[in-house]
This record gives sequence, C-alpha cells and structure tokens, in this order.
Amino acid sequence: MSSQVLTWTRTCPISEVTFWKSRLHNELIELTVEHGDDGIGAEGAEALAEALKSADCKLHMLNLTGNGIGGDGAKALAEAVKSADCKLDTLDLS
Repeated sequence: MSSQVLTWTRTCPISEVTFWKSRLHNELIELTVEHGDDGIGAEGAEALAEALKSADCKLHMLNLTGNGIGGDGAKALAEAVKSADCKLDTLDLS
C-alpha cells in the first residue's frame, strides 16, 4: 500500500469532521486541516483525538494550525498522544 499525504481545506459543518474517524484507518500518514473561519473547534479536535487512539490509525503528522481547538480540544489531543496505540510523531497546534 502506498502512504498518503492530505491537506483538507474544505469549509464544512463540524459534523463532517467525524468523517476522519473512519478516514484515518488507512495509510494516511500526514494530515493538515485548514478549515478556515474559526477552524474545527474543540468538537473536531475531539473527533480526531478519538481516531488517533485507535490501533488502526496510521497517522504520523497532524497539523491543526489556526483551527481554534480550545482547551477541551487540546486536552483531548493530549490524552490521545499518551495512548500506546497512537503513532503520531508530530502535532502542530500553533
């Protein structure tokens, strides 16, 4: 299987962010989310965090720069990277 690098630049309702829970269970190794406006927010970050805790998630780099994830989103991501199954090497929240 070939690995994938993806930049997601589509503005959409937050409910669509949960799509990544299933999308990250393949060979996607790098993801940059450029949502625009206020970003994906805490709900989107929490959805991504849940995916990161899965043994099936192959993601190694996640860039959420400017996505306004707030304290709750940051906390969810911090817990996710502590998971033994998380393969993330780089997380950019600047």
